[in-house]
Formats: sequence, structure tokens, C-alpha cells
Amino acid sequence: MPQRPDMGAADAQRTPLLQQQRPFKPQAPSQFQRFVQESTGKLLPHFGSTLFENPMAYAADSAAPAPAEYVLGPGDEVRIQVWGGVDYAGSQTLDRSGQINLPKIGTINLSGVRVKDLEDTLRKRIATVFNTVQVNAALGKLRGITVFVVGQAQQPGTYNLTGLSTLVNAVFASGGPGVNGSMRAIELKRNGQTVTTLDLYDFIVKGDKSKDVTLQPGDVIMIPPVGPRVALTGATDHAAIYELKQGTNLQNLLGLGGGLPTLASTQKVLLERIDPQSANAPRQVQNIALTAQGLSQVLRDGDVITLLPMVQAFGNAVTLQGAIAQPMRHPFTPGMRIQDLIPDRAALLTPDFFKRRNDLVQNRIAQLRARGFTPEQIQALERAQQLPEDISLTTEIISRNNLIGQSGLFGPQGPSGQPQAPGPLGQLGQGLQPGQPNNNNAAGNASIANSLNLLTPQEQEQQLLRDREARVQRSVNDRVRSFPDQINWDYAVIERLNKNELRTQLIPFNLGKAIVQKDPAHNLELQEGDIVTIMSSAELRLPVERQTRVVRIEGEVASPGLYQALPGETLAQIIARIGGVTPQAYLYGAEFTRESVRKQQQQNLDQLVRRLETQMQSAGATLAANLTGERALQSPALIQQQQQQMRLQIDRLKVLRSKGRVSLELDPLRTMSAATSGTSTSQMLAALPELPLEDGDAFLIPSQPAFIAAVGSVNNENVLVYKPGKTVADLIRSAGLTEDAKLSDAFLLRADGSVFTRNKTGFFSSGFESAKVMPGDTLVVPPKVDRESGYNFLVRGLRDWTQIFSNLGIGAAAIRTLRN
Repeated sequence: MPQRPDMGAADAQRTPLLQQQRPFKPQAPSQFQRFVQESTGKLLPHFGSTLFENPMAYAADSAAPAPAEYVLGPGDEVRIQVWGGVDYAGSQTLDRSGQINLPKIGTINLSGVRVKDLEDTLRKRIATVFNTVQVNAALGKLRGITVFVVGQAQQPGTYNLTGLSTLVNAVFASGGPGVNGSMRAIELKRNGQTVTTLDLYDFIVKGDKSKDVTLQPGDVIMIPPVGPRVALTGATDHAAIYELKQGTNLQNLLGLGGGLPTLASTQKVLLERIDPQSANAPRQVQNIALTAQGLSQVLRDGDVITLLPMVQAFGNAVTLQGAIAQPMRHPFTPGMRIQDLIPDRAALLTPDFFKRRNDLVQNRIAQLRARGFTPEQIQALERAQQLPEDISLTTEIISRNNLIGQSGLFGPQGPSGQPQAPGPLGQLGQGLQPGQPNNNNAAGNASIANSLNLLTPQEQEQQLLRDREARVQRSVNDRVRSFPDQINWDYAVIERLNKNELRTQLIPFNLGKAIVQKDPAHNLELQEGDIVTIMSSAELRLPVERQTRVVRIEGEVASPGLYQALPGETLAQIIARIGGVTPQAYLYGAEFTRESVRKQQQQNLDQLVRRLETQMQSAGATLAANLTGERALQSPALIQQQQQQMRLQIDRLKVLRSKGRVSLELDPLRTMSAATSGTSTSQMLAALPELPLEDGDAFLIPSQPAFIAAVGSVNNENVLVYKPGKTVADLIRSAGLTEDAKLSDAFLLRADGSVFTRNKTGFFSSGFESAKVMPGDTLVVPPKVDRESGYNFLVRGLRDWTQIFSNLGIGAAAIRTLRN
């Protein structure tokens, strides 16, 4: 027999273990469900079917007190206390005949006795034997009852339930009606008679249990086939299939789901109806308005009702959007104009403007705490006195503190003080992250470390310093550039719907004349539904003279800082305006960066990486075709070695990030520092190109360095002291070349960012070696790609040619033999 969670305790022990849990099998959709799915595209559930997914939620509590109307029967336990003429205390269980046996009193029949009459019944029976007795009686364990669930139940069968179970408990224990079972006419039969008929909709919707009765052993629950059904879908949260009763109208149906949904249109409801009288087209569509007459529409079996969503249009609103303080809808009033919508210029200040200003004075410790840093990490920063102005640098500062210090920049130092080899990630970026312990690393730092590990230690240090410098510059720019977004005062637009032609019209107007000058010609009258859009410089590029250009001037100038450049102003003009340069200014080594150039350079670098990855695929085939002799036998190893080298170079290129530096190609003699060359400030500034400034430009003028350097395949990579008149040849002799140095590909990296190569002077010209070196210049000597010595090349060539001549000789001898 199927066992449910609401069984009695004694029955559960007697039921075999395999029968204590029988999961409900999912049922296939009914024919009407598939019909609705073909019509609407949705598989709708039956209304209330989700309540039967958890039968335990509606199980009877066997530990609850029995109601006063509970009728005792065989199996019930009675706890009795008698005192006075006779004393007795104990528990008695009603036998199959419904009787109990008390000592010195005899048999007492309690079958059919209600709980409220139990004490009176016992007192009267005991009084026939003993006088002046007092009785106290209560129920102990309740009996289990067996009922039968038949018909269109999800899982019909015999069920053992507690004696307190009702009809509703039994229906839920069986999983409820199946897909073709009725929820509105469930019958309880006892001794061949119908005791009650339960409508589950009353219980589900209203909580009405007036038709629910307590079960007795042998009761039969009959679930008949389902009655007429309709489907409700569309703009409702209670889309489902509903069972109808005779005379159910549309208002009754909507009431089962809480009434008409607020978001549904009251103007039109679609009703699809089956008309059996029409053989060719049995389905009809009707439009119903949700008026009193429409709501009284009586529904039929097979109807499909679709609630349409309401039109999300505002009848009395004007929308203001774009670069303003509060984009929102405003109530429309007749005669409303632009000035009524935007009363003054303060209404155009965006919330970000005030937020940026407020952030400048926020407590940085509070910001660290809000970012998720632990108190220990904040204390570590306080001890190091490294609370940065830009909180985004905090993670990097903590990380570098773990790297730099006693352990050095690129790993711990050994006993001799020399840095040890870094680990797999180069031990970079292994610092604190917000909310993480000291010895843990975040995924972002690991990714950075993996990228930096592809670079040499010197490149890694330079990359870290460049990144930190860029973050600091962005932080300063953000703090100074806290002005609001630049408004386009010359253009704003009204978007208006032409209701006659149902198309959108754009009505432009001059915002400055409408708001500031209060020009009636531009203070246009608005209509209901208008959308007014205010533009900013980020959305439409303004003319150059009206653009805000903030440039960064720093280094050896009179007043380093951020300045707003005038329209068409050049580098020389803005430097002269802020006081000129210092005597130590080394204009030749100045660094000029531009954001637009940085983006273009990075795009070109990414394109180069993609092209190299494509070329790497065909490089192996080209190398194999050009190898001969013994080197042809070694082609697989050579191809693999070449591809590994190319892959390493490509990976290193992926790590590089463009800085956006523009080489000014200045005359070295005219741009030396005034302290060294005696050149006047006006002469130095005159050497700068006539380049108009753009927003985001940065110009750094360093002091004149006293060193030059040589790197690559040289014996001495230490920096050398600069001496006037020193040439590239002198620098080569001072640094010394290694055996694998390829001098023909050497180039001079100028302090102004330009590159001076041998090709610029001609291959057979000595102009490259005789070129003068300027302070800050660096000579780069690359190594040879193919390191095969000249002797090995000569021997291999002679061996190859000997083999060719030998083959030619064998061929000639064979020809002579054939002729003879």
C-alpha cells in the first residue's frame, strides 16, 4: 500500500520499507494543454497544480490534540486515571471490538464515543461498580486509518493515514488530481453514500474548508474526470488552465487569480472560441472590452482568453534626458515651454559632477574600508605612511612593499646579497588585495605576473614604473578635471511624434539662446509626449574653439601643472604663457604624449601581433624549403626552435602597451639646456613644432642627463659619462662588442624618442659611426639570429657543392655508358 508522509507512526512501522516512499511520476500534458500550446506557444499548467508538488506541507499532524468531535475506534490509545472508591492509572488500547478492560471493573465499550464524551462514559460505567470515584481520561496514540483514492488521481491506491486526517489531507497525499482529473467535484463516499463533495478551488482561493470532513476507516475518495476547461494567458501572473462550473463568466475567472491585472489593457481582450456548428472553420476570435457587459460574458469549454498588455504611454508627460542633473519625466501643462522644463543652468549639472567633488574630501581610510581592505592591511599602510591620494594605487603599493625592501624588487636575496631567481610567476604582483591575507594572490595579480614574466627584469621594472606613473597622472587629472560635462549650448533637440502620420519629427533649437538669452524664437512650446534631449561634447564633437583642452605640463618649467589650452595654442605658446623653462631644461629629451596617438599606436601594435601570428604558420614551410644537405635533416628541430622564438617574441609584444609618445625631431644643438649651451629660452621654444594642442596632451621636460648607454650584444652595459663631441664609434669602442653582435643592424635610440639607423646614412657610408651622441641617447646592438660561424658555413657550403658535382659526374658517366 502506498505510504505518505501523513501516515500514523504505528502504521509507518508496519508498512514495508520499499512502500514508504513512492515518488510521483510526471504526467504527460493533456490533450487540451497541447491544444493551447499550439495556439499560444506556451505549455500552461493547471491552476493549483503547483500546490501538490510538496505533499508534506499539507500532512496532518499526528501529535496535535484530537478535536472534541473525534470518534474513538479500534487502535486508539486511552490514558485513564481513577481515584476515590478505586485507584487506577494506566493506558488502554481499544481492541478490534472497540473495547478496553479495566481491573476490578471489567469491559467497557468505547467504540463510537466522541472525545468530549469520553470521561462521562467512563465515569458512568465505573459508578455501576464503585461509588464516589473521580475519572480523568485523555487520548494517547491515535489509530491509523485506511482509505481508498480512486478515479483520476495522480497516484490512486490505498493509503494509511493518521486518525486526524481529513479529505484534503488524503487528496494531497495522493498527489492531487491528474491532468484529466477534476479539482471541483471530489467526492467522499462512506458505506456507499456520498458524504461531501469538495471544490479545491474554494480551498485554494478562499481557504474555505467547510466541505472538508474527517476521514474514517474504509472511506473512498473519488476524483471524477475534469469538467469544462478554459485557458487564460497574456498579461497576467496567473496564466493557467482553469476548470469551469456551470455559468462561470469572465469576471469569475479573473477573480480566481485575484481580479483584473493592473498591467492588462481594459480596452481589448481576445477570446478564441470553438464553434462546433462551423465545420470548415470551427474556431472563432472575438474582441471583448472589460466593461460590465464584457465581464459578464459566459465562458465555454475550450475558450482561450488572452489579456493584452496596456500601452505604456504617458498622457500628460514631457521627458527630459541627456546631459542633465535629473533625467526624468515632468508633468505637462498647456503652454509649457523649454524654459519651464529647464529653469536655469544649474539644472544641467549632472550628479557625477558633485560626486567627483565630494570624493575629493572623503576620508581615505573610509574609502579603503569600503573597498574591502581588512584592518590589518589598513594598519600596514598607516605604518608605512603610504595612504595614497588615489585609492586605486593602494593595491599596487602594498604589492610592491612585499616585493621591494629587504627582498629586492624581483625576488628574495641570497646570502651574498644577489637576487635569487624568481619563481614561475616572477614573484610579481604577489601583494595584498582587498580582503585577502598577506600570502594570498588575486587572479588579477596572477595574470599581470604571468604577462610580466615574459619580460626581462629591466623591462619588468620599467613596465611597473610606467604603469604606476600613468595611474598617478590619471589620478591628478581626475582630481583637477572635476568640472561638469561640457554642454553643447548650440544644439538640443525635441523628439515629437506626429500622431497623424505616425512618424517621429526632430525639432532642433539653440539651448544657450533658450536658457541663457531667453530668446522666444528658441524657447519653443512643448506638446504632450515630447522628449527633450540635451547633448554633450562626448556625444557630438564641438568646434575646436569651443572644446575644453586640458594639457599637462611638468618637469623643468617655471610652473608645472594642468592648464587649459586656448584655441589653436601650441606648445611654445603655452610654455611661454606659464613662465618659460628653467636653465636646466633639456628640451631635446622632452617627452610629448597624445591620447589619440596612443590609441592608434596600440591599434597598430595589435595588428602587428595578429599579422605575426599568421606569418608564423607559413614560416616553418619556408624554412624547410630553403634548407639543404645535413641541415635539411635537422629541419624539424630548426622549425620548432624558430617557432618557439617567434612565439616568445609575439608574447612579449602582447605585453607591451603603447604610451602615445610623439617624436618632435628637434635640433639637438638648439635644444640643449641653457646651462650647458647658453641658448636662450626664446631660441629653445622657437625650435618646438607649431603643433596645436589637444585635450589630454602631456609634455614633460627633463633636466639634461649626464650619461649615455649601450645595450644588447655589448660587453659593457653600464651607463657611460657623456662628453661633448662623442660619436657612435666612440660609444662602440667603449662598450665593446660580443661575438654574436650584428653591428649592421645596430641603431641609436635618441633621447627625443627617434631612431637613428645605418639605413638613414647608406649602407656603405660611415655616417652612422660618425654621428654625434647626445645626452640620454642609447645604442642598441642586436644579436645575430643565425649564430653559425663563418668557418662552419664555408665547410657546409663546400660539402654541399661537392655532393652536387659528384652527382653531376655520376650522371655524365651514366649517359656515356648508355651511348656506348
